Amino acid sequence: MRYLEKEISKGRDLETNIPKFIVSMMNIYHRYSHVKLCMNYFTYYEMVGENEIQDRKLSELTERMNKVIKAVVQESSADILAECIAETEAVRNEIIHIMTGLTACVDIFNIYEYCLNRVEYRYKDSSELLQCSDEELTKNVLQYILKDKDNVVINSKICETVRQLPIRMTKSHFFELVKESLKVYKESETGSVDDFLYMLRTVSMLDIPEDAFVFTDNTLKEIYQEFTGVDFSDIDKEQYNRLSGRLGFATDYIQKEVDCYMLLAENINDLYVILLSSKEYYGSKMPKILSGFENNQDKLLLEKREEENCNILIEKENRLFNGVSYDEVCEEIEDGFLFLEGRQEKYAESFQKSEYLLDTIAESYKEALENLDAVEVCGYFDRIRKLVSGSIFAEFYEAPKRHKTAGMEYISQKGAELEQELTEFFGKNTKSVNRAVMAHILSELPVFFNNVEEIKDYIYHSLTGCRDSAEKAAVTEILTSMASEDL
Repeated sequence: MRYLEKEISKGRDLETNIPKFIVSMMNIYHRYSHVKLCMNYFTYYEMVGENEIQDRKLSELTERMNKVIKAVVQESSADILAECIAETEAVRNEIIHIMTGLTACVDIFNIYEYCLNRVEYRYKDSSELLQCSDEELTKNVLQYILKDKDNVVINSKICETVRQLPIRMTKSHFFELVKESLKVYKESETGSVDDFLYMLRTVSMLDIPEDAFVFTDNTLKEIYQEFTGVDFSDIDKEQYNRLSGRLGFATDYIQKEVDCYMLLAENINDLYVILLSSKEYYGSKMPKILSGFENNQDKLLLEKREEENCNILIEKENRLFNGVSYDEVCEEIEDGFLFLEGRQEKYAESFQKSEYLLDTIAESYKEALENLDAVEVCGYFDRIRKLVSGSIFAEFYEAPKRHKTAGMEYISQKGAELEQELTEFFGKNTKSVNRAVMAHILSELPVFFNNVEEIKDYIYHSLTGCRDSAEKAAVTEILTSMASEDL
């Protein structure tokens, strides 16, 4: 690979070296995802396959994935693989849509958890917690924040502290902080501004998808409706206990759903890479591209054996989803994992070292790609790189307008729109919910303190301004717990 990289970088013998490099990269991505699918597919079975999947949508998407996997481990034509790619992308898009709803559910119940936490000590003894003075707690929290030397860690701790502190500021000051934070994005791309605003809108419950709860058979929607309109400043112990139980159920439910869909998405991503990087598929788009390896039979034989071993393992895992006894194939599968040990890391290191050249080829050698009929195949790398990037739900296609420069006019307009929506939201909700939303938004803003003294003053004045003993006790407990984690 090093030789190919040097030759291509110098523009030498591109008609030969570019096909060789493309084939090599496709092989590496193919092996990496093949090995990863072997491991994660079995883990996914252990998570959902041994018991009947309760989520009907998850069951449907799992079945669709299994059908594609079954086709992949068989000898498939380019046409069949193309159909599999279309189905895999469709499943992936559905998972992304569902995860958007799940994320909205997480944000919703985070707000209500915040509200419940701050009334908990109306029904519990808080005398011990309230013995801690504001000065002492401020000192402890500040030490916790500044203990690390890494600014990224320090900023993260500041944001989490801001989220937990009592909100005692006017709405006008709050909106001023939000607007100032948007100015950081001046001259950046409009897509960056939109992403930041989207994050603020989701944590504030402004963006709740209409069908956010549909995939859960409305289980979470019913719980959400129970919380809607609750005046947390006026609930009794019985109502608190009931809502706490419902919140605990919702939290566990969401966590299980998220875990399942995350792992399903990882399997789908690896399956997608395997399909795109299959010689039968990309080779059909550009027959010339494989010619550089025709004379290297030993290498081809080695690759074939490895692929066959992976396919045998995946086929056994696939059979588990179709009723084969776990005990019947479990030992064979576990033995197969021994063959894969260390390979995933090896392949990841290989493509990470070499993929920079894909950009050079796409940007600098367009004519050579056209002569090789390789433009389409080279385009597959854009999707493959996103699929293996670790960003599980990375979008393939972005609107061109996202890359326009964001001037102050655009930023001011978007900020005014957000302020209007939040103002309407605050008018419809209780003070407890509004303060929870403000706390979550403030914690997502770039750090708005200029020095340590400002941090200290903010913490101290937030604590001294809190006159609700139950909230004060809850905040003290949370901040003390945070500060003690680093001890």
